[in-house]
Amino acid sequence: MFEKQKNWLKILLLIALIGFLFILYVNNVINIKRIAKENLELKENYLGIKEINLLLTKKINEMEEPEKIIENAINKLGMKFPEKKPVVLQKNHKKGLPKKG
Repeated sequence: MFEKQKNWLKILLLIALIGFLFILYVNNVINIKRIAKENLELKENYLGIKEINLLLTKKINEMEEPEKIIENAINKLGMKFPEKKPVVLQKNHKKGLPKKG
């Protein structure tokens, strides 16, 4: 009779172990689906940021063009070209004095 109780105890422990493993498996599947969803959202976010970055890089390149800089300087800032040619000073290596070049 004591042997029958051991067998029932073994069966009960085996059922509990199988139930515990099943719960772990289901939990694992749920976590995998959640992580896959987060991964997809991050990929979509990354592609959106990458597209915005390309647009901003294009805008920066357009703003750095000399024609655009000159146009903005003249129209928006009221700057104008100098009337005289600029004077360039070069250092005379022998005397250490600047000379007009």
